[in-house]
Amino acid sequence: MSSFYDTIIRNSAAFRSDAVCKDTALLEPGTRAAVLATLADAKVQNIDLRLLETYRSQTRQSALFMKHVTQLRTVGCHGYGVAADFGVFVNGKYAEDNKPYIFLRVMARKHGLISGQDWGHATEGSFVDSGHVQRVPVWRQNELFSGTWYPPAVYDPYQDSAAHHPDVVASLGAVSAPKPVTVSIASTRMTGIIATVFGGLADPETSAYTGKRIDDTVLGVALPASLPNTKVRVYNGSKSAVADVVDIGPWNTNDPYWQTGRRPQAESGVDMRGRRTNRAGIDLTPATARAIGIDGKGVVDWEFVG
Repeated sequence: MSSFYDTIIRNSAAFRSDAVCKDTALLEPGTRAAVLATLADAKVQNIDLRLLETYRSQTRQSALFMKHVTQLRTVGCHGYGVAADFGVFVNGKYAEDNKPYIFLRVMARKHGLISGQDWGHATEGSFVDSGHVQRVPVWRQNELFSGTWYPPAVYDPYQDSAAHHPDVVASLGAVSAPKPVTVSIASTRMTGIIATVFGGLADPETSAYTGKRIDDTVLGVALPASLPNTKVRVYNGSKSAVADVVDIGPWNTNDPYWQTGRRPQAESGVDMRGRRTNRAGIDLTPATARAIGIDGKGVVDWEFVG
């Protein structure tokens, strides 16, 4: 039986074009529905998520490779109508940093898509493709590319992985946020941590967990690892405040320094991506900073609370 790739994509004018394609009609029906649902979901949450590319021809892939834009000479899932690239825009500007895209781990899974944040695994890997989503598990790609398999109309990549590769995913079809990092030293107070202020009207940011704007009234903090549904108490001398962990950062997204007892990696002056830092190991929302008397930047202690 012929697939969408055989009947639609191979007969499309885009099949050998080197132009960027944003046409959702060149996404197979299941992928198209999931991509459109993701865009609608983001809109409801006031996230400016835009579709950057759907189908990509081998001609375009080769051109990108020759320009050193990609390390892949051969087109992947984009060439089969089962992948798309999103872009997040903050205040009308395209976000190049990974942080604004972290919400896609949850949202993509909710709509049956594999996110380039974790490639369908329980945790992030070493390679992150921020805005990429696809409807095919990585372990199925060789079959897709060889022409021996194509996703059927009714298909869930997480259920497929559960049936054939249960080691790949932690929980199938999970629509909740990733599980919090297990904190082995939760009772230990982290001391002398440089804190900076983020969010609010002066520094528009969205939560990596909810996708909603972090306004000037939210008592919150950001820590550099995934910690949804977690609270901390932050101290500045005799003043303290209990705040929710509302975002991931500053600087790094996988530096749970509280587990190892080490200092925040950003204190080295260069983060894990090679960027120069202000050495901060925690971010405070404007409301949290006001509550403990921090103006812009300071040094705090903090600890997890129940």
